Amino acid sequence: MRTVLLTGAGSFIARACASVLVRDGVRLIGVARSAVAGAPYDRIYPASLGDSLVSLFREEQVDAVVHCANDTGKDAYATNVNGTTRWITEAGEGGVRRQIFLSSLS
Repeated sequence: MRTVLLTGAGSFIARACASVLVRDGVRLIGVARSAVAGAPYDRIYPASLGDSLVSLFREEQVDAVVHCANDTGKDAYATNVNGTTRWITEAGEGGVRRQIFLSSLS
């Protein structure tokens, strides 16, 4: 079974992706700042954009990351650029070979 990690798991885009992926038999894990009620995830890891995900990639064998996280706080631009860069790097170092970038609208 393929495992996909959705960042920003509680976002509109991630929830829409999640329903399609689950229907297609994909195991889903998510990263979210807070609890995601009613979402079809096997596991949710609490993290804000830019927090380290190294432990996640040690615990989980992730086949693909779909990046839907977006920060809108005071330093949103820097958080989106630096946080996304960190997660892309950590995913690659964790063996993830497919990454899809959908968000960080700012």
